[in-house]
Amino acid sequence: MIVDLINRSGDTMDKDINISNIISAIKEKVALSSTDDNKPYIPDILEFCNSSKYLSLPTMGSETKPLHLFPMQQIILKSFYRGQTGNEHLSLTTAEMQLLFENKMQSVIDKVSGDAHFRELVLVLGRRSGKDFMTSIMALYESMKLLESPGGSPISYYGLAPGNPIYIITVATSADQARILYNEIKMKMQHSDYFRNKIGKIEADRIWLLTPEDKKNNQNLVEQGLITAQTHGTVCIMSGHSNSEGLLGKRIFCLLLDEVASFKTTGGSTSGDRIYSALGPATADFRKPDAYYIDPEDKKEKPILDSKIISISSPRAEEGILYKMWAEANEVHNRLAFKLPTWKVSDLFTEDSLRADNKYMSTNEFAMEFGAEFSGTAGEKYIPDLYVDQAQEIGRELGLSQRLAGIRGMVYYAHLDPAATSHNYALIILHIEERMRLTENEHGFPNKEKFKMFVVDHLKVWHPAPDRAINVLEVDQYIIDLAKRFRFAMVTYDNWNSLASIHKLRKKGVPCKMTPFRKQYKMSIYDHLEHLLVNHQIALPYKGTAADLLAMELKCLKRKYANQGFKIGADEEGQVTTDDCCDALAGACGVALETAYGGYPKGAIVRVPQSRDMSQHQWTIGRGSYPSQQWQFLNRKFGKPG
Repeated sequence: MIVDLINRSGDTMDKDINISNIISAIKEKVALSSTDDNKPYIPDILEFCNSSKYLSLPTMGSETKPLHLFPMQQIILKSFYRGQTGNEHLSLTTAEMQLLFENKMQSVIDKVSGDAHFRELVLVLGRRSGKDFMTSIMALYESMKLLESPGGSPISYYGLAPGNPIYIITVATSADQARILYNEIKMKMQHSDYFRNKIGKIEADRIWLLTPEDKKNNQNLVEQGLITAQTHGTVCIMSGHSNSEGLLGKRIFCLLLDEVASFKTTGGSTSGDRIYSALGPATADFRKPDAYYIDPEDKKEKPILDSKIISISSPRAEEGILYKMWAEANEVHNRLAFKLPTWKVSDLFTEDSLRADNKYMSTNEFAMEFGAEFSGTAGEKYIPDLYVDQAQEIGRELGLSQRLAGIRGMVYYAHLDPAATSHNYALIILHIEERMRLTENEHGFPNKEKFKMFVVDHLKVWHPAPDRAINVLEVDQYIIDLAKRFRFAMVTYDNWNSLASIHKLRKKGVPCKMTPFRKQYKMSIYDHLEHLLVNHQIALPYKGTAADLLAMELKCLKRKYANQGFKIGADEEGQVTTDDCCDALAGACGVALETAYGGYPKGAIVRVPQSRDMSQHQWTIGRGSYPSQQWQFLNRKFGKPG
């Protein structure tokens, strides 16, 4: 049997016999043949991936399934878990060390060669490199470790007070983004033989897992006839949003921060620093019993924590929590960081193939999105292209076209971005609709949600000629003509030579005002526009030259961080170098949010309390209060009071 195991454990990267893989294979045999289900058993990370008892991912060279660990993905997992419970024998092979050396990752080699017990992992990887794939494996591995706690109860093993579940939480900038990683975890779990009899309940954003202690307690409750008192589980995998205040108070064994570079850097409960500082301490309860290490900085003995904080993202600017964690990785004893381009992690792509598929990307954009290079002071993309495409798809479903007259009873909001000599002059007109959509609540039941849809009805762009500027009088007359066909609640301008136009429109009865595009105001309206795009609450026109220009401007827009807040502007190296349509769109959404107009009164059924009739009237005489019937009796007997 040993010879057979040796033959099957050959490393795909090194032709020499790999002792750690042989031991993994032996442990797999023991695990599968064991009949003692009550005895805790923690496999190493490679066995967990490859064994048919757990995730059953195919090894390299297998053609039965399309998903498997590539060499660099295997190095990342082995490096992070080496030396931990179940992984004491794991070490990188000579070929794997050579691969790290060739990729100039000496800092990783130094850390892996030391004795650090890694608790934090920072993955700065290019797009399409399998970040969610790897992180879902680690989330399930951490779940399995909790379920295999000595004694069958992680609560007892870590000396925690009962009652509060143990969470493995995925956090992202939006619920949709967090659910991508959550769904990857759920899919792998549902296809795993190991987890099949340990799932207590699956909800829209939570998976409850039963520990051996939970199963035992539930069995006792059933025998006592208390079926409804059963627990769904002590361990919970949860999809969370980046609002740190809503996640406080939870015991977190594994914190998964997805697309960390997109977390805000301007402060507040959704900023990256706030999320890390608020949720990081929630992982400090899981001390490994009787295990300590010597801190290299202060030379003091400190407890080893079994909990994990895993941050994954493509890079953005040299700002925010992701860049800080990566830059400081060498100074943090228990933090391991990788920064690799897509083609170094995934064997499915080469640099040339990615460049061919994304030939419209600028050099800087490609280096950031796929090359995993931080963008420095050049800034980051304002919004992923996906959200712009989805907004246009909503417009396609609504059949949006250039509307030349308003709908009866509807009010409209407009914003103009006046032009300097060499810039465009842009106009956006939109309205707000009250809509309903079906969502799932925390228990997995359908739920009707009311939301406001911002619908762009009219888009107009004036371009300057090489020898002359835009005729402002022509633009003013265009707005006056539109005001005869659209019922404007408000028309706004920014402060570039627009006072004359405002006075002219007011004389014609058009409500209008100036909204100076100062830094704080522009940050506010662009934050609001980002919220609408991410939450699918805006419909953009999908055809026409102006519509194409608006979409391309949004895709080429950059967020450039400063000491306080950020600036929004066009990418000087992008396909388009203007942002006038974007400013007009953000301004129109901003004024619509500020001055949302209710319109004419509308009929509705209301509940009106029934009024009393005369027989129920209360009469006050002196200090007494009498109903009508009693007052009439007193009146007949004693006469009317004088």
